[in-house]
Amino acid sequence: MKDFAAIYFETANNEQSSVCSVSILIVRNSKITNTFYSYKSKAELL
Repeated sequence: MKDFAAIYFETANNEQSSVCSVSILIVRNSKITNTFYSYKSKAELL
């Protein structure tokens, strides 16, 4: 597999709706070409 995207969701607790961060990694020709990370603070989630 040379080209793919990996997506990771981190949750604050056991609830699927409690996403507090997401990461995305893009691989093309077996090399990382792009990355993205976003974190939501507790204040932003309220």
